[in-house]
Amino acid sequence: MRKRYAIPAIAVLLLAATSAIALASGHAGRDARNATAAAPVKQAERAVEAAPAVRFATITVTIDPKGVPLAAYQFEVTAGHAFTVVGLDHAGHPAFADPPRYDRAAAADGTDRLIVADYSTRPAGQLVAKPQRVAVIHAAFTLDAGDDAGQLTDSIALTLTAAADPAGNRIDADITYDLHLAERPGQE
Repeated sequence: MRKRYAIPAIAVLLLAATSAIALASGHAGRDARNATAAAPVKQAERAVEAAPAVRFATITVTIDPKGVPLAAYQFEVTAGHAFTVVGLDHAGHPAFADPPRYDRAAAADGTDRLIVADYSTRPAGQLVAKPQRVAVIHAAFTLDAGDDAGQLTDSIALTLTAAADPAGNRIDADITYDLHLAERPGQE
């Protein structure tokens, strides 16, 4: 039985000795520890201030086929800042019920260029020939230290690279987008 209680007894003695030393030294030991711990915290705060900021945004893309049924499209999004696609929603029209196609691997690693495309095999009577939302891109943009949302807005461009009717003929269409930046808590 002695061996069974030997380790706890030693632990109690060590704990008592450590407590006595701490009490004898007063607050000097605690203040020294706090000062030592504060230096890395301040360095980390400076690193966070200089680190790139991430802003979340949605880009709602609309294509106007100018009266011709839209059966297929492809567009390119470019930005002066790297971004990661965190989601891409479909248009909402039954002809384009599934989300558009894009290179998920490239978009997940961060890019400054994204190509999005989709098509429908429905007959012309079931396609829309007026302006329609074709995609909503949810993205996380990486901004350099000191950049603001205005610079992000100015750096985004969309180019419609292809639009076609049900027969596969190229059509003249226009592309527009709305950018909505997510609110940052604590800022107005």
